[in-house]
Amino acid sequence: MATTKISIQLGFLRIFPSTTFRRLVISCIVFTVVWGVVSSIIFMLQCKPVSFVWRGWTGMESGSCLSTSALIWSTSVIAIITDILMLTMPVFQLWPLPIPLRKKPLVIFMLCIGLFVTIISIIRLYAIARYQYSTNMTYNVTSLALWSVIEADMSGVCACLPQARLLLSRWFPK
Repeated sequence: MATTKISIQLGFLRIFPSTTFRRLVISCIVFTVVWGVVSSIIFMLQCKPVSFVWRGWTGMESGSCLSTSALIWSTSVIAIITDILMLTMPVFQLWPLPIPLRKKPLVIFMLCIGLFVTIISIIRLYAIARYQYSTNMTYNVTSLALWSVIEADMSGVCACLPQARLLLSRWFPK
C-alpha cells in the first residue's frame, strides 16, 4: 500500500506547481516511505525468535511476539489518516488550475475513487475488530481478507486512473 500511495503522491508533484504544496507532498512521501519500511520490519521481526511466528502454535518452541492486533490496528489507522490527507491535499490546489470546465468532473471523479478507497479502509478496520473479537476466526478471516484485497486493488486502480485517462483518450478521441 505504501508504494501505491507514493505513486499517487509523485503524481501530485507532477501536476501541482505550488512550492508550498510540493514541500507538503515531499514530506508525505518521506513519511510514507519511513512508515512502510518501519511497519514492514516490525511485522517481520514481531516474534523472538522469528521462527516462533510459524512454529509457535505447535507448542514445541518457546518465544514471544508483539501484539499482532496492536500492529494491525496502528497500521490501519495510519493508513486511513494518510488516505484522508491525500484526499484533502489536492482539493485546494485543483480550483486555481487552468483545467477546462468539462474536465473538472473527471478530476472530481478520481478524487471520489480515492474517497471510496478510504471508506473501504474503514470497513476493513471494522473487519479487523470483528476478527479480533471473534469466536469463529475461520469465518471472520474471510471478510478481513476480502476487504484487504479490495482495498489494495482499488488503491491500484486509483493510482492508475490519470494514466488510464490518457490511454482512453487516444483510443476514443471524442
